[in-house]
Amino acid sequence: GSLRQALANATDGDVIDATGISGTITLVSELTVADNVAINGPGAANLTVSGNNAVRVFRISGGKTVSISGLTVASGRVVDTDGAGILNLGNLTLNNVIVTDNIASRVSNEYVKGGGIASELSGASLTITNSTISGNSSQPGGLGGGLFTNTLQPVTIRNSTIAANLGNGGIHIA
Repeated sequence: GSLRQALANATDGDVIDATGISGTITLVSELTVADNVAINGPGAANLTVSGNNAVRVFRISGGKTVSISGLTVASGRVVDTDGAGILNLGNLTLNNVIVTDNIASRVSNEYVKGGGIASELSGASLTITNSTISGNSSQPGGLGGGLFTNTLQPVTIRNSTIAANLGNGGIHIA
């Protein structure tokens, strides 16, 4: 099967076990996480989920509780919208995840936010542990190259690195 099919078949409380998969999963459209699930990979050095510089990698649906561990989220790309790597509208926990080389760009006059991660819905939450957010971009004139969030939601970051992101800082809190 595929990660997309596993997400489509998932129901609340399921664990998607990708620990036996290695290499790169290249997407042609974003992966929408619409259930309360855990996605477990074999380690960020072993499995990459790539937007292929064409699409967002993950969209976490509103009101859903999702954990992602042990993988890399890379090469997501969005234009005139937010969150190229991950758009979080739910309650997301990242553990041992690398978020890298994602680009939110604009062609209109609108700001783009969160090249790596945009977590911006009131009532959403984000927890990042033992992870790295680097090499992401929210350009030109974007906000939070690595991470964008607002003050209406809790964000917890532990033992993680946020560095070398472009777009008005690594973290932007509005």
